Amino acid sequence: MVSIPENLFSFLNEPTDLVEMDINTLPVPLVSVCVATYNHDQYIENCLLSVLLQTGDFAVEILVGNDGNSPETPQIVERLMQRFPGVIRYYKHPQNLGASRNSQFLVRQARGKYIANLDGDDYWLPGKLAAQIAWMEARPDSPACYTNAIAISDSGRLLGVFTSVSAREVDLPFMLERGNFLNSSSLFYRTDLRDRILDIGTEFIDYRAHLLFASLGPLGFDDRVFVAYRVGTTHSMVKTMPEKVSEQYFEAICSVIFEPGVTDTIRRSALASFFSTYLLGAVFYFRFQPAVLWYERIGKKFPKDRFWVLSLGGRFVFQRLWRFVKRGGERAYASSSRLRVLHER
Repeated sequence: MVSIPENLFSFLNEPTDLVEMDINTLPVPLVSVCVATYNHDQYIENCLLSVLLQTGDFAVEILVGNDGNSPETPQIVERLMQRFPGVIRYYKHPQNLGASRNSQFLVRQARGKYIANLDGDDYWLPGKLAAQIAWMEARPDSPACYTNAIAISDSGRLLGVFTSVSAREVDLPFMLERGNFLNSSSLFYRTDLRDRILDIGTEFIDYRAHLLFASLGPLGFDDRVFVAYRVGTTHSMVKTMPEKVSEQYFEAICSVIFEPGVTDTIRRSALASFFSTYLLGAVFYFRFQPAVLWYERIGKKFPKDRFWVLSLGGRFVFQRLWRFVKRGGERAYASSSRLRVLHER
């Protein structure tokens, strides 16, 4: 059961004098926080303050990459840079790099032992960095770790939790079977592994990074809520470019599908889970063409798995429909006291 703290947003208005002193007395950063922002004027101040309010015996540096036309972001960042000298480094790209290139640019600038990712429209809750540092220091074999998140609307209204997965170690087969249940703004990894991210030569979504790290060793997942994730913001790729996201999701699966430990069963399950999204669209909205096109594409790349993708995909759709029916329909479920879970498998 995921616990959500009371007075969830009150910490953003707390005094920061003590945090400012702690940060500035530790000149060498332990953690480099990479904040990629794109037209996030209304979110960026709370985003950065949530990093500055992280407490503990460690120093952070914040790297902000502005990749959009955000008239207020430079002034907001400049004000915080004056308030917290030596902590924030700001980069305004003269031309749009895109989400992947912006993130990679920031990763190259990192000086800390660890790198933490934070999207410019999300923010953290107190204790996030301390919990992840403790995990990584205790587990030298773990390349990265993550936490759960709350899902909020564009206006900040609480919608639910990001995933129903319980605290555990995550390996590559589990990651492929469950899909992208890890939140991008909770990603925390070792800087000496950053070349793996920098070597990705194409645009990519966060799922590819998660799978990449899972192929290197056990990931840590803390099911406590330490991130606030905004769902469906104006410039969200999922909202504005769903087909591009699907392409990159499929590429992410293909990038690790033949790694050691990925059995035929795991491969087929991962492909079928991806395909089931389009199959569900055919059932609900009578959009058959995307399902047919993706089935043909998967079958062409993995001809031995065609039957299994269709069979397992159909089973996954049935399971999702059955859960929907058990809850009494979307309207009844939304009005119930139970919180929505974005990734429940």
